[in-house]
Amino acid sequence: LDVGAASWSGVMLVGEAPGRNEDETGRPFCGAAGKNLDLGLAAAGLPRSDVFVTSINKCRPPKNRDPKPDEKAACKPFLLEQTDALQPKVLVALGRHGLSGLVDSPPKQFGEVRGRFVVGPGGVPVFCSLHPAAIIYRQTWRETYLDDWAWLGRWLSDGADMDAVPAERQTPAV
Repeated sequence: LDVGAASWSGVMLVGEAPGRNEDETGRPFCGAAGKNLDLGLAAAGLPRSDVFVTSINKCRPPKNRDPKPDEKAACKPFLLEQTDALQPKVLVALGRHGLSGLVDSPPKQFGEVRGRFVVGPGGVPVFCSLHPAAIIYRQTWRETYLDDWAWLGRWLSDGADMDAVPAERQTPAV
């Protein structure tokens, strides 16, 4: 991604950690979850080549378990360096682990912020999306997931103005 190019959307996606397919290929979101991510990006009108995709954890946890708090804490400085270097106009937290890399005190229930904005590092808005893998196992969430991404795409097209975010898409500081 050439962030100086005209195609850089200013959108940075933050997931959990590389999975098996990502470890094998070195490409983020290249398995089944990647197909769902592509659906979300399409709903938002964002080509994948125009967004930057990263994770809170830079290494795959053993046996693909959830990252431990100390592992996330060890990787967080690298994520914050990425956000400082890229200066995105919006961050998209892909699930609760992605959000935990961007805010100090994420809510216990991700559903409280799903489809909403929270304030992220340096005041950058963070849009909270369901993780693309979540809809593999919970197909009933698919429509909500795609609706959230479509809304994000409209917001970006309208100028990404935080003052224009309706109250139901805003969350008090977490």
